Amino acid sequence: MKASVLILLILGFGLFQTTYADAFDDGVVAYENRDYKTAIQLWRPLAEQGDAAAQLNLGTMYEGGKGVQQDYKEAARWYRKAADQGYALAHFNLANLHVYGEGVSQDYIEAMKLYRMAAVRGLTRALHNLGWMYEKGLGVPRNEAIAHGYYSLAASQGDKDSKEALKRLAKEGQ
Repeated sequence: MKASVLILLILGFGLFQTTYADAFDDGVVAYENRDYKTAIQLWRPLAEQGDAAAQLNLGTMYEGGKGVQQDYKEAARWYRKAADQGYALAHFNLANLHVYGEGVSQDYIEAMKLYRMAAVRGLTRALHNLGWMYEKGLGVPRNEAIAHGYYSLAASQGDKDSKEALKRLAKEGQ
């Protein structure tokens, strides 16, 4: 009898995982079909249960005003939840909000910290943005050599904007 209960629990957990994954994937399909309200309805329960990808997606929906009224504070809240779980793109998106002061304070130092976290987790675009911050002197002393280093790393990973930035820096240096 105990074995049958265990089997039911295992099967029930498997069905829960399938349902959970299905809800996320169904949200992706709804989003791709521009049915943003359905995507939010599917992702919100997952996000509230701690799913970092769903939290990131809700943040994106609020930032872009897709299916909801645009709300940068709410976007930042969801990005923060996903970032706290180590989600690189959430670090990156939250950093962008800090650069422009949207929904959070404009804080270049916090943006640098978040871009670094995203870069360490392998997000190439974060390397580019670190280069840009050093090039402009935002949150750090202006330093074209360090900017060049970040742009070079990002360019070596295929980032086209970093390749253009390197060309621009070379041209300006001549």
